[in-house]
Amino acid sequence: MSTKYLGIPKEPSAAGFMFISTIYGLLLANASAKGWIIGIILLLLHMFTFDPILNATRTWNLRVMIYLGIANAIPYFGLFILGVKTLLLSLTISTIVLGSHFLVVYRRKWRDPYVYITGSAIPVLAALNIPVAVTNTLHMDVLVFWLLASIYVISTSAYIESILPYRKFNPKIPMIIWIPAFISIAYKVFLVIPLAEPTIKFLIHILNPVTINASPREIKRLGWREFVRFLLYVTLLLLLLRLT
Repeated sequence: MSTKYLGIPKEPSAAGFMFISTIYGLLLANASAKGWIIGIILLLLHMFTFDPILNATRTWNLRVMIYLGIANAIPYFGLFILGVKTLLLSLTISTIVLGSHFLVVYRRKWRDPYVYITGSAIPVLAALNIPVAVTNTLHMDVLVFWLLASIYVISTSAYIESILPYRKFNPKIPMIIWIPAFISIAYKVFLVIPLAEPTIKFLIHILNPVTINASPREIKRLGWREFVRFLLYVTLLLLLLRLT
């Protein structure tokens, strides 16, 4: 099939965010064997259409955007017709996230930092929709996990924008985005543990803003480093949500 409609994500972190967060979401939702099969199929659909949709959005190729949007929506519509009514809530949340991103894309230039920041939340949406789709339940642990994972990737995206010398992005914004994550402590107090490292990182960056050498090699290293941090963060979230 043409790469216009199907392709492996070129950005490893985007694929990694989607894959890891969805697998952890399915674990938190206690998905059945059948649920895992359906969930993996949905995950592969989203992963292999992610870049084509992104490219179509960049050029405002409405034909491709509509075709791939329908392709991604049909399975959920089918499940909803079959009785998975809880999808209405998770898909409403997803529509708000996607709508916010497309509004930013429309109102700003494509390479604007806020386009990248709002777009970073999209891969993690699978961690909310897929567990709901296969269990017909919006588990509180899944909702909290998705929320904290989303805030993390959005604030980290803002952090990356702020250390690129040509962006001249306010170093306080990552912390401003991050602060709402502390609401989760009202759900489970032990969640303060994984919140500690990002908080320290963003605070240090405010007190001592730094920039990096913006060479392709250094940016790639930065991306992998932040992905490892994300992996450690969500793994700790998973353990604390499951065990406390």
